[in-house]
Amino acid sequence: MSRQAALQASCFAGVAISGMRSDTPSWQRYRSLYVGRVLGSAWVTIHGKLSTQLRWLEKGYRSGEPGACNTWTAAKRAVT
Repeated sequence: MSRQAALQASCFAGVAISGMRSDTPSWQRYRSLYVGRVLGSAWVTIHGKLSTQLRWLEKGYRSGEPGACNTWTAAKRAVT
């Protein structure tokens, strides 16, 4: 459950960034900041793999809608 909540928060962050896109760096910039991160095992246990976090962040960014962030009904492989 904590991972689903953390990934949902990542998606909501994407929605927020999308709403402010005229005042923030490009999506590519945010993506590059995520891709360059090194995550410890405790972080991954709670927040999911980096690729999964990025997928949810991008989902929120691309949709711009909080309704797109439903990790609770997502397939198990989508919240790894």
